[in-house]
Amino acid sequence: MTGDEPLLSAALMRRLEALSLVTGSASGSFLKGERHSVKRGYGQDFLDYRDYGPGDDPRYVDWNAAARTNKLFVRVFHEERDLKLVLVIDTSESMTFGLPTRLHFAAQIAAATGFVALSSGDRVTVQPFATTLATSLPSLRGKTGAPHLFNYLKGLTPGGGTAFAPSLYRLAAALHEPSTVIIASDLYDDSWRHGIAALLARGNKVILLHILTPQEFEPQLDGALNLVDCETGATVDVTISGPLLDRYTTALRSFISEARKWCTAHGVTYINLQTTDPLEKVIMTTLRQKQVLC
Repeated sequence: MTGDEPLLSAALMRRLEALSLVTGSASGSFLKGERHSVKRGYGQDFLDYRDYGPGDDPRYVDWNAAARTNKLFVRVFHEERDLKLVLVIDTSESMTFGLPTRLHFAAQIAAATGFVALSSGDRVTVQPFATTLATSLPSLRGKTGAPHLFNYLKGLTPGGGTAFAPSLYRLAAALHEPSTVIIASDLYDDSWRHGIAALLARGNKVILLHILTPQEFEPQLDGALNLVDCETGATVDVTISGPLLDRYTTALRSFISEARKWCTAHGVTYINLQTTDPLEKVIMTTLRQKQVLC
């Protein structure tokens, strides 16, 4: 993408600082961080005592209590957990469609959710993909990482076809800890379910942003046309008519409905968006209603 206009306005960024990502059971890693889970473990904030048992680390035995009671107790702490957010962005050629383009809209949402995570002290990375995984953004933490995040997103270059499943298979294998994964795509590759299933199998929390354009809902086409697939170059001759557009509309609605049903059945948060949806409403209303942000 090009252009000097910032992905986020200063006013929106100020509002984002008050938000945080909604954590889930699959999104905490075993690294130290600024979030505290209710699970008990060894950390820095003391919680309680419990009886010493086989396998407990002797370093956490309270020897003063042992001397007084002649019993061994282990100090228990809040387990500090670190949230990792992985922003997965489809950069295939079809993401260049629309005004604004699907890719630009996806980058704006990634910038907003990434900034929320960085402001909360969470780790953030970006993983583009098309025919394969592209070079990812190295993991960032803290608000000082925001300029690096924004510059990286503005530098995303679209092109090529879409290989959803192979790309996400590789990503799933590379994630060594359960993470929150936000995927932005138009889903124009039938293998998307398999790719997401691979992420779920590794314990990741997945949020799917299905990004389409108003032109897809109300195509301004008429007469005899030669349509070209922007990714494969395949062509098809069609004559646009009222009945054909009705069939197309039915197919599009079915496509969206089936995607939503599959995601619901598999515990994936599905969010259908159009590129002309106001960004602030998407972030401050839609993502909060869907319990992505709070």
